[in-house]
Amino acid sequence: MRLLYRTYQLFIAAPILLLTTALATIVTIVGCAVGKASFWSYYPGKLWARAMVRLLLLPVHVEGRENMDPRQSYVIVPNHQGAFDIFLVYGFLNRHFKWMMKHELRSIPLVGKACESSGYIFVDNRGPKRIKATYDRAREILKEGISVVVFPEGARTWDGEMGPFKRGAFQLADELDLPLLPVTINGSFQVLPRAKGFNFVEWHPLSMTIHKPMHSEGRGQEAERKTMDDVKAIIASALQPVKMVAAAMMAVAFTACHTPTQIIGETSLPQLEGRTLYIKAYANGDLVDIDSARIIHGHFTFAPHIDTARMASLFIDQQSLMPIVLDANELRILIDDKQHYVTGSALNDSLFAFIHQKSIIDDRIAELPHRESQMIMDGIDHELVLQQLREEAAELAAEEATLVKRFIKRNMDNPLGPGVFMIITSAMPYPIMTPEIEEFVTLATPAFLNDPYVRDFIRLARENSERERQDADGSAPHVAE
Repeated sequence: MRLLYRTYQLFIAAPILLLTTALATIVTIVGCAVGKASFWSYYPGKLWARAMVRLLLLPVHVEGRENMDPRQSYVIVPNHQGAFDIFLVYGFLNRHFKWMMKHELRSIPLVGKACESSGYIFVDNRGPKRIKATYDRAREILKEGISVVVFPEGARTWDGEMGPFKRGAFQLADELDLPLLPVTINGSFQVLPRAKGFNFVEWHPLSMTIHKPMHSEGRGQEAERKTMDDVKAIIASALQPVKMVAAAMMAVAFTACHTPTQIIGETSLPQLEGRTLYIKAYANGDLVDIDSARIIHGHFTFAPHIDTARMASLFIDQQSLMPIVLDANELRILIDDKQHYVTGSALNDSLFAFIHQKSIIDDRIAELPHRESQMIMDGIDHELVLQQLREEAAELAAEEATLVKRFIKRNMDNPLGPGVFMIITSAMPYPIMTPEIEEFVTLATPAFLNDPYVRDFIRLARENSERERQDADGSAPHVAE
C-alpha cells in the first residue's frame, strides 16, 4: 500500500500539483495587479492549498470555527509541525488573513512574487531596522481589520515536539490590544516531517483545533511571558503525542523485561523534608501502592517495576499531589510552591499541558465571587451582576467540559484517556451513567473500554443507574451481574 501511494504521488499527484501551483501563483500575481487585491490575494491560494491536500488523499478534520468572530482581527498563532501546516491553515481555516513568513521565501520563483503581491509580511531579521520595518508592516495590516498568522516557534519542529515560543506575535497583540487565536495542528509532522532533501508524503489524517481567543492579562514583558505560557498550554492541550509508536514499543519492552522505571524527584518545600511519598496505581477496585520513597535533602528516587505503560498518582499520606504516566525509562518530578509537574516523556508533557489549561479555566471560575464583590462596589445593580456572572460561569463550565471531552477522546488508546477519565469521575459521589459518560462509552475504543478502572466504573455506574430506575418505578432493587 505504501509503494502504491508513493507511485501515485510521483506519477499522478506531483504533475498536477506542479501545474496547479504555477497556475495559482500566476492568477494571484495578475489578479492583485489588475483586480481587487483582497480577493485575489486570498482565494486562489486557498483553493491551491485545498487542492494540495485533496490530491494527496489526506483526510482533514477542523474543530472550533465557531470561536472566530468575522468582525474581529486576530493574531493567529498555530504550532508548526511541518510543511503541511501551511496548506491546512490556508485551505481550511476559512478566514482572510496575511502570513508572516521568512524573508528567504521571497526568492522562490513565482511563489515569492505571489506572496509579495498578496501583501504578506516577510520577517527580515538582518538588522534592527529591518526587524522594525517588519513589525510596522504587521501593525498596519492589523489596524486595517485583517488578521495575521504567525508561527510563534519561528520554524518547523525537528522532532514533532513544540519548540520555544518567540515574543513577536505576543508583542503585536499586546501593543494593539488584539486577541490571540491559538490553533493546534495535528498530523502534519507525520505527513511530512522536517528533513533535508526530497521526501515522499506519508498518508496520515490532518486535524486543526481552533481554540477560543484570549487577551493578554496586562501589559509589559511579564504579562507577555505569562500570556505566551498560557497560549502554549492551550495549544498543547489539544496536541496529540507524536511519539506514540515509541511509547508503544516501550510498553512492549516493559512487558517482556519488567524493566524498572527510574523516577528522580526534587522539592524546594522544607515542610516535606523527611516525609514519605507513594506512587499508587489502580488495581482490583482500589488504588494500591507500587513504590515509595523518602525525601532526603529535597531529593527522592523511585524505581517501580511495571509491565506496561500506565497512569499512576503521587501521594503523600492520603493526599494526592499529582498524576504521573509511567511510560519511560527515566522521568523527573519537580515539587515547589508554584507548581508540580513531571517531565521525561511525550505523554507526561501532554498531560501537564492539559492540567495547566484546565487550571486556567478553574482560576477564572474562582475569580467570579471576587468580581461579584468588585462590581457591586462599583455601583452595578446586583441582579445584573448575578445574571452576567451566571452566564460567564455557564460558559466557563461548558469550556472546561469541552476541554476534558476532547482530551479524553484524543487519548483513548493510550494511558492518558483512561487516566483523565479516572481523575474526573473520582470527584463524583458515586459512579452513575451521566449523558457525558454515555457519550464516551458510545465513542470509546476497545482499548479504553478494557482499561480496568473504566471497565469497573461503567459496570458500577450501570448497576447504580438501574437501581435508581427501579426505585423510581417502585420495583424491587436488582443488582446487575
